[in-house]
Amino acid sequence: MNYAKFSVKCENHACSILAATLLLGDDKTKTINEHKSKRIDAQYYIKTDQEIKIRAMLQEAKIFVSNFDELVSKLNESEIKTYREAISKNK
Repeated sequence: MNYAKFSVKCENHACSILAATLLLGDDKTKTINEHKSKRIDAQYYIKTDQEIKIRAMLQEAKIFVSNFDELVSKLNESEIKTYREAISKNK
């Protein structure tokens, strides 16, 4: 996930989820966190009878990304500075 507005780049899924949780809170990142292991299973061990579940997970992921992008695009410089500091402390 690229947090370009924060000058932070993270290529590790677990770290990306932690950073997103810092920004959005546990409640809003719960779904994406739960689906992480399901995505791994779907990517490597997909079964044809699970197509409906996979489509639902994909839809939820798209909604999460859309909400995250909207939140980030509305941040002001003061908020960005606060989040940068919080992310730096959690490295």
